[in-house]
Amino acid sequence: MIDVKQATEIARSQLIELLGKQEIADEKNITLEEFELTNNGKHWNITLGYPVRETRPLPKLSRELALLMHEPRRKFKTFTIDTKEGKLVSMKYAER
Repeated sequence: MIDVKQATEIARSQLIELLGKQEIADEKNITLEEFELTNNGKHWNITLGYPVRETRPLPKLSRELALLMHEPRRKFKTFTIDTKEGKLVSMKYAER
């Protein structure tokens, strides 16, 4: 059986592989938000938060001011990981 640290690393690597630079602004700022072992012990539910890459083009000065004034917007995904083999079962949007 994989432990929560292994399940979190699997979820993190899948997040980067599936969304990558198109959506994640900074891979270093991916954070573990929640984890849960299901009642039957078959799955880990791992919720990760990450800063979102802004896709709207902004003038250079506006972009720099925006970075100074607030933190980047964040999104959250919940990954279901099989506890036996460590395989990704699902990825869902998690509301915050």
